[in-house]
Amino acid sequence: MLRKTVLALSLILGVCTGAQLLVIDSVAVAKEKKEEPKKQGVSAKVAKPLKGAQEALQKEQWDEALVKIREAQAIPERTPYDDYQINEFLFFASARKADFVTAAAALEQVVNSGFVSEEDKVERTRQVATLNFQNKNYGKAVEYGNRWIELTGGSAPQAYELTGQAQYLLEDNAAAIQTLRKAVDVAKAAGQPVKEQWLQVMLSAYDRTDDAAGVSNTLEELVQADVKRPEDRKKYWEQLLDTVYAKQENDDRTTLEIHRLRNELGILRRADDYGEMADIAASIGIPDEAVKALEKATTVEGSERDRPRRLARLAELRKLAETDRKSLPGLEKEAPAAKTGETYYALGVGYLSFDQYEPAAVALKQGMQKGGLKRPDEAQITLGRTLLKLNQKEEAKQAFAAVPQSSKLARIARLWAIYANQA
Repeated sequence: MLRKTVLALSLILGVCTGAQLLVIDSVAVAKEKKEEPKKQGVSAKVAKPLKGAQEALQKEQWDEALVKIREAQAIPERTPYDDYQINEFLFFASARKADFVTAAAALEQVVNSGFVSEEDKVERTRQVATLNFQNKNYGKAVEYGNRWIELTGGSAPQAYELTGQAQYLLEDNAAAIQTLRKAVDVAKAAGQPVKEQWLQVMLSAYDRTDDAAGVSNTLEELVQADVKRPEDRKKYWEQLLDTVYAKQENDDRTTLEIHRLRNELGILRRADDYGEMADIAASIGIPDEAVKALEKATTVEGSERDRPRRLARLAELRKLAETDRKSLPGLEKEAPAAKTGETYYALGVGYLSFDQYEPAAVALKQGMQKGGLKRPDEAQITLGRTLLKLNQKEEAKQAFAAVPQSSKLARIARLWAIYANQA
């Protein structure tokens, strides 16, 4: 499926250790100590080595501080509050030494001590989850990530992000997808951007489980996400339209609409695709669109194959296109008296194929107003494409949105509307 095209997850997963990396300073420790319950106090035996540890920390003598902390840990008669304070110092000193495994274990003891204020519990739990992710202890990262989610009432997308990525690295694909879906939903509900990285991990998880629908739907979200590089968005569009094109239930008209959107996005590149586009356009009576597609088919990748046949066919289509152009004034006269809007629709399609966008839009609207169209869903997409050429984006989106969900063209209409937001 997409194993060769999904971005390297070693880069994707860097977001957790980058965006959420633990920042530790003496102010944070001082704040925690300030907010301790007033009635609690360190026992006299433990206080002496901890005082030495504190003095060493202030001088940035990390090794000396750790010696004093271990001395305090060796005292047999310690209270739970003694252990809480010892672990606070151990966490801080170990983090300064970049010993994040020890720091994570110490901070876990702090969080579970019962002495951390409710106000600080969310941040300390976040730190435990982040440290364990950084240490590649993904089971612990999931455990404390879920606790972080619970403490925030499910309102922090970053909590779902870290937890979902840890689940992914544990190869729990279903859980990763579910958790990262929550990150997306929470971010959208809060009016925050959906991160590309969340969707990339979801995409890979769906790909791991051969879930073609999940891959396609996630790619649709990726083309709308907060993608930093335009070339990546274009790549997602290409992958997305490949999944739509691959559906067995597609008919020729659906395939033509897919090729049209690919062409608009600049991702229709192969001679065979242009050839198929030309064949379908010619078969439904749009010879000038077929001419443009076949001209491309003679100049792009793979154009040498079947070149003589295509050139001969191109000459035929040019004659048909000229005949079609000459027929437009006659259609203009016939359309008002016609019983249905089909003549107006044919006129609009003709004008559009010859890049005459304003008369095309007028004719298409008249045809839809008159009614009786054989393919009203196709007419809506044609009108939307025409309005986009006139830079009337909002009206174009309304035309695409008017295609009913029951139509075979519903998905491609939705994709045209997404493109309209970006054009």
